[in-house]
Amino acid sequence: MTKKRKCIAVLIEKPNKNYQADILRGIYSAAFGRGMNVAVFSVTLPRSREKYHEGEMNIFTLPGDYTKFAGVIYLPDTIDYPSRDKVITEPLLRAAGEHNIPVVTIDYKIDGIPCYYCDDSKVVKAMVRHLVEKHGCCDIAYMTGYKGHPHAEMRLKAFKEAMHECGLPVHKGRTYYGDFWYDEGENFVKALLADKRGLPDAIICASSHMADSVYSALFDRGLRVPRDILLAGYDEYTDTPSLMTSTMRRTENMGIDACTGLFSLMEGRSIPEITYTKCDFSGNFAYTCGCKASYDYNINSFKQDDRYEFSDFFSEFNTMSESLISSENLREMFWTANWFTFSLDDIKSIYCCMCQDASTPDLSMEENNIRTEYTQQMLIAYSRINHDDGSHDDFVGTDRSFALSEIFPPLFDAEGEPAAYVFRPLHFENRCFGYAVISYGNRIQAPSVIFDHWINTLSNAIESQRRLSIMSYLYKKTKKDSITDLMTGLINRNGFNLMLPTLIEEAKKNNKQFLLIMADLNGLKYVNDTFGHAEGDEFIKTASGAMARTWIGGASCEKNFRIGGDEFVKVAYGDFSAETINEFRGALNDYLDLCSKNKPYPIYMPLGFCLCEADEEFDGEKMLSVADKHMYIDKERLKKETGFDPKRN
Repeated sequence: MTKKRKCIAVLIEKPNKNYQADILRGIYSAAFGRGMNVAVFSVTLPRSREKYHEGEMNIFTLPGDYTKFAGVIYLPDTIDYPSRDKVITEPLLRAAGEHNIPVVTIDYKIDGIPCYYCDDSKVVKAMVRHLVEKHGCCDIAYMTGYKGHPHAEMRLKAFKEAMHECGLPVHKGRTYYGDFWYDEGENFVKALLADKRGLPDAIICASSHMADSVYSALFDRGLRVPRDILLAGYDEYTDTPSLMTSTMRRTENMGIDACTGLFSLMEGRSIPEITYTKCDFSGNFAYTCGCKASYDYNINSFKQDDRYEFSDFFSEFNTMSESLISSENLREMFWTANWFTFSLDDIKSIYCCMCQDASTPDLSMEENNIRTEYTQQMLIAYSRINHDDGSHDDFVGTDRSFALSEIFPPLFDAEGEPAAYVFRPLHFENRCFGYAVISYGNRIQAPSVIFDHWINTLSNAIESQRRLSIMSYLYKKTKKDSITDLMTGLINRNGFNLMLPTLIEEAKKNNKQFLLIMADLNGLKYVNDTFGHAEGDEFIKTASGAMARTWIGGASCEKNFRIGGDEFVKVAYGDFSAETINEFRGALNDYLDLCSKNKPYPIYMPLGFCLCEADEEFDGEKMLSVADKHMYIDKERLKKETGFDPKRN
């Protein structure tokens, strides 16, 4: 039996953000130290479209019942999707209960699951001390997050303790519950200005997003930071990280502690329901507290530059999108994507695991009938493995498959050093294509934001390829339908008019004889009137089958046409003789005799032939006219020989 390596699953959003990336580095460090792999199932930020949410969250169905994993670390507070609990929390709790899967959460408590919280006290207190000791502030206001939120309450408590330790009071009205986002800054500033004491010396916010909103509210009223009031945020998640004063926690210890607790659960030992982890931190003392140049400026004017600053990748990203979309097919598209892996920060490997039908895109135009789940068999449609000597192994194809229950074949591989693998969904809206897997091997490194853009570009290109396939299919179908008789499948009169000149040219080019055979179907009106139009349709299909399934000896090319209700034409070029033509007539009659055995009427098809030699001038209309005359002669012959006259019968 193949030896397997234990693997820890991590459920997270946006693993390239500083908070999440630090935690992942801690998890990697602890897991690798125990010889375990790490599987990071991740999504990017939610958007406004519900179908997009469904497509992203599908990645969390991949672990199944989690029984393949040694344990699970879950970061619910980072996952802002409305369906989080239904897609992740509830199945995970069932797995923990039914299969005794060890689970811990970080910074979000779920009943029955041990949780590791970041102790923010040192981080908050450091900013208070800085404003008091460095800038002489005595009256400081504090804006925290949602009332009752663990982080909001912990940071507010730490603020009050820090003020007490500095011998300063916290005046009534100087604390405010916000939302960790941009929406409450205006209300807080309005409340402070309405206070009879006026503005405080400084405002500290429990997130830098709230600090941004406070800054804008002050600036709109003609108040300047730091000239009129000092301002500080928390952590560096802001539109202007180089300008906003903040204290920034380093959460690597949380990842290490969460892993340590998980190891204890794996070994059958219990751990506390809540554990507070002391995190390292650093200070970014910048413009808004006055530690850097305090000239009269508007911090908002820097936001657009920062927000839309393009790195080399984003220039290449635009080229990548264009290059992928312009690929002729999926295979070429993956080879093109392979070239763009140069932007992915020296990865060890990258894989695209595609649903089984990846090589045959869904051509359905019915958007309510799409696949939204992974197939039971998955394809490794693309892979690139980089080696330490600078060489690499690349693959694009559809012949490497694995069962979905395996999740990803290398994930539990015991060969070599332990490694971390980051999973991201490949989808367009809720249309599921598969998932991508990236690895830096055993390096303690979280994926960069470029990985998100790379995956999104690839997903959009796959959808573009699907739509191009539909367009190509519809174009070919429309073209075929325009020259195809829908009842019989033969080429129709329009197709005959379009194709006859080409067939004549081909015969001339190849120095071949050209043969045109015209056939009529005796008794169609009689069959319709006597046995009904459904039987009449079968009568026509029988005749068309006779023409299509009876071949002329010596023909290099044959085409069959239905040019009218009961009129058929066979066009061929090749090397013919009177013998081969008679053999065709006999074979056609034999076929019709066989078909008429189960019919209450005979089936006769008079034939007219027009044969042109290779050195003659071929005139399509003339040949058709000649064949038509001969066909009517044959029709009269059949009436005399068989006694069947559909006009009388």
